[in-house]
Amino acid sequence: MDDDSASAGTAIGLRRRAFMMQGLGAGLTVGMLGASPARAATSGVPSEGRLAFQVWRKSAHIGQHTLRFDQDGDSLTVHIDVNIVVRVGPVPVMRYTHSAREHWQGGRFQGLEATTHSNMDKQSVVAKRTADGIYIQPVARAPYTTSGDTLPMTHWNRQVMKAPLFNPDNGKLLRETSRSVKGEEMVKLADGSSVRATRYGVVGDATLDDWYDVNDVWTALHSRVVDGSYIEYLRL
Repeated sequence: MDDDSASAGTAIGLRRRAFMMQGLGAGLTVGMLGASPARAATSGVPSEGRLAFQVWRKSAHIGQHTLRFDQDGDSLTVHIDVNIVVRVGPVPVMRYTHSAREHWQGGRFQGLEATTHSNMDKQSVVAKRTADGIYIQPVARAPYTTSGDTLPMTHWNRQVMKAPLFNPDNGKLLRETSRSVKGEEMVKLADGSSVRATRYGVVGDATLDDWYDVNDVWTALHSRVVDGSYIEYLRL
């Protein structure tokens, strides 16, 4: 939080979920990493059934992102909760919360319900699989149906690196200009230890990198926001 203009830019960027979402487009190379994601086995579910991350910006701990995985046979529900508070000194200038429930059956995405609050703004999205594809109904705009391969950009499942995507905040399809596999490297965790993980880079309206460990479990995230600073996720 260097000055008022930077804080204002950060608030705008966070309101649009630029720290995670913008520029992760739908124009992905579906065949880049293998089988169609809608039919692939659900990957990335940790053995302990839970993931949690500290969220950092400019050496400040600004929030937490948690995921809980409830598996019942081939049925999977993922509970996602994000809480972010950006402060200038002791004063909160931006609050962001996101809650989603993501449903899978037999390795196929079935639907999602999500609610997002950003300061005074509230949005909600419902998505569900139909015979025609993925039906997406944002609260503030017209519903539409898109490809059955489309997934929400919720990061935890590495299949998002090869699928058309939509933003679970507002229901919009996402666009990006390039995607690359950057290779393996050691990634720092919240406790100071490190694990080996593969880095995937996305370039578009925003710059973002996600890492996945040897078990395909989501391990880290770096994302550039509108003021040029970076959001960093450290896995707990």
